[in-house]
Amino acid sequence: MTEKETQEQLAANLKLCRKECGYTQDEVAKYLEISQPAYNKYERCETPINHRHLEKLGRLYGISPYKLISEKSVDLSASIAFAYRKTGNPDLNSVAAFKSIVMNYIFMCDELAKD
Repeated sequence: MTEKETQEQLAANLKLCRKECGYTQDEVAKYLEISQPAYNKYERCETPINHRHLEKLGRLYGISPYKLISEKSVDLSASIAFAYRKTGNPDLNSVAAFKSIVMNYIFMCDELAKD
């Protein structure tokens, strides 16, 4: 995959994840501590995303940053099937922290099952 194709895949996945979880661009932008127009440029593949934002979005959506970059959009839907669905006005930092705990628990269970 070329760098341009990778960036386009990431942009498509960011939009897919946000919509699947029921978040607005403004909510995600506030979580990232950037403006909505700046976040919109990520989804439109107009600005490369920085590593810190990619990590934060991975935590928010409960998937690895690598999957955000590499997975085809249709495959990504299965990864976020268990994702928190927006109800009310959630604190996205708390949602991301909870998903991080869940992902770590799943990882530990997988590692213990190997023994």
